[in-house]
Amino acid sequence: MRGFKSAVTMQARMLDIPFDWQARYHDRVIRDDEEFRKIAAYIEQNPLNWCNDDLNK
Repeated sequence: MRGFKSAVTMQARMLDIPFDWQARYHDRVIRDDEEFRKIAAYIEQNPLNWCNDDLNK
């Protein structure tokens, strides 16, 4: 993952593309179908909770 992020960052800089990785983000390898389904459900449902998030005001 580190190599991928480094390569993307270097390419963006070479092409003068404004780009930065999200701070405090934890990368994770999805290991099986069940984990994939849980993560997909979180991604789909999370925006519904934004109005209740104190950091999103």
